Amino acid sequence: MNRFFISLVIAVIAILSFSSCNSVKKVIKTAPDTTKNRHSGYTSKDAPIKRLKMGSLKTGKYEYNATIELRGEVYNIKLFRDIKFSGNSIVISEDIHLPLGKSTDKYFLDTATLLPKSRNAFEGNEEVLDLTFSRDEIIGYKMTEQGQMPIKYSLLSPVLGDGICIDLAVSLLPLEVGYTNTLKFYDFRMEDIRTCEVEVPSIDEIQCALGTFKCYRVQLKDSDNKTLDIYWISTDDVPKIIKAEIEIPTDLSKRRKAIELVNIY
Repeated sequence: MNRFFISLVIAVIAILSFSSCNSVKKVIKTAPDTTKNRHSGYTSKDAPIKRLKMGSLKTGKYEYNATIELRGEVYNIKLFRDIKFSGNSIVISEDIHLPLGKSTDKYFLDTATLLPKSRNAFEGNEEVLDLTFSRDEIIGYKMTEQGQMPIKYSLLSPVLGDGICIDLAVSLLPLEVGYTNTLKFYDFRMEDIRTCEVEVPSIDEIQCALGTFKCYRVQLKDSDNKTLDIYWISTDDVPKIIKAEIEIPTDLSKRRKAIELVNIY
């Protein structure tokens, strides 16, 4: 499995088996934690979203069945997300189980704003992405077919991260039918800022392995890249992503990812 596929996978969502785990109670081992708790010095004035429901954020592990469409093929993937607190950071990680091993995507986020402090991704034990975020720039590197490629991107103002960072932010928006907003986030694969218009057109009843949930249908439309992402976020006191359908822009075409919640630990 080459690094191109891993880079595409962690971008999904930004991020995704070809096979599933033998047991839904599988113990998740995270990749070696070489990420430092880097202090970004963000304040509430930097927050791109002013009314996040941070009090609804709960620690835990979430298991999803996922599919990703890649080069005309659809693959089934087992995906685990882990949310915890560490000092003044939220640590959110995603483990993707692949036939040749596991890839991991990990963010350290500011607890008040959800702005990213750092991001690391691993293919097995090998680091393939390392980013540090601040108010005015993003620096680091990503691995490509040509080797290590440096990243340095200047910011006019702090932005959210893509993948699991934007997913978490969407789940903590003050959702209601008719809600609208604009979200900006850094797409590491495109090395650019993407802008999405957020809209909540309805409340739907959604079935998954854990039962039936009333969910806000949250649509994120990126007109520049012609993508439409749809999240179904539960309306209960601890909002959860029950299902999602996400389109990933690439140089050649759009890739599609779908996830469905099957367990919470």
